[in-house]
Amino acid sequence: MTTTVATLPKPRDVLGTFGLYVHIPFCAHRCWYCDFNAYAGLDELVDAYMDALVLDAARGLSAPSGADLDERPVVTSVFIGGGTPSLVDARHIEGLMDAIPGSWPVAPGAEVTIECNPESVDAGKLERYLHAGVNRVSFGVQSLNDELLKRLGRTHDAATALDALQTAKTAGFTEVNADLIFGVPGESEATWRASLEGVMGCEPSHVSCYALTYEEGTPLAAWRRLGKVDPMADDDVAAQWELAEVLLGEAGLHRYEISNWARPGSACRHNDLYWTCGEYIGIGAGAHSHLATDDASIRSWVVKSPERYVRYVNDGNRPVAGSEAVDVRTRASETMVLGLRRTQGVTDEQFRDVVGAGLDEVFGAELARARDRGLVSWDGTSVRLLRPLLGDEAALLFA
Repeated sequence: MTTTVATLPKPRDVLGTFGLYVHIPFCAHRCWYCDFNAYAGLDELVDAYMDALVLDAARGLSAPSGADLDERPVVTSVFIGGGTPSLVDARHIEGLMDAIPGSWPVAPGAEVTIECNPESVDAGKLERYLHAGVNRVSFGVQSLNDELLKRLGRTHDAATALDALQTAKTAGFTEVNADLIFGVPGESEATWRASLEGVMGCEPSHVSCYALTYEEGTPLAAWRRLGKVDPMADDDVAAQWELAEVLLGEAGLHRYEISNWARPGSACRHNDLYWTCGEYIGIGAGAHSHLATDDASIRSWVVKSPERYVRYVNDGNRPVAGSEAVDVRTRASETMVLGLRRTQGVTDEQFRDVVGAGLDEVFGAELARARDRGLVSWDGTSVRLLRPLLGDEAALLFA
């Protein structure tokens, strides 16, 4: 239920981290599986939208109503996502990167990520990102099989993806991520192995592997209902995840979350903030924010329409579409469900910092059941998932 938040204390920043998420919703083409707030065919709005993002960053308009940002928390990570942020002219990213530290205190060495599609970058653009302060790039590779890329609605081919990964490293980026999708209908073990090995040949610092999902409202989900798409069997999907675990581990990347592998020191700090129920402000159309108070968490969300977002910001109005108070019990559940995705699990200390009570106090019975079923290890100080592929089953016990 949506509630109106009259007052909101300063962010508590209990975990020592605070993030900014910036949403750029423009795409050249919407992929068949995508349910993000993304739009193709809005080229005429790009300049006005990017100018609005800069104004929003300065004024804090996307923060929940009543949020006290006079003393803004120190930003430890920035994530520029979409959509396809790399689709807009590099000058817009440069302007955004000038605006953020001018309006928010940014910690030395903060992680700054931009999402890119392989076909929308070149050496010059990547070098401009780096000089502007972006220090991490994340490429939507998805597959290195051209036929599977077409089935996903992607507009690049395998050669372009590999070239983009190499170009980013040549430009000077040391933190490079490649997103891959497994479980695509028609994908064999051989083609999945080839995608993993091909990406690893470029020596990225981070690889994310996500199982294909059929989100309502997407063409892929509609085709599934019509019988035009035959989803891969669950056991075959699981086998592909297990292959990723083996091959990426052999290549020196270690899994730190169910879907993410990284070289030492290269885990994505911004995503880890989400998995630990940290605090962040979302800027841009459809972006979400999360701020903690002593009694509850406050979630809010910005209007989804890019046109409305631009109009609200230019008029000096908050573009926040709604907000809700999350009670302590829900916050505890979310801390467990998200935290168990991490290889290190959830510690009693971290849980107590976020929730205000210990793991055993809140989830004693549930922890005992999960341990008896062989889903988690629980030693009184931390809880960890023992079988990553049964993460959803474990999460249900704490929902």
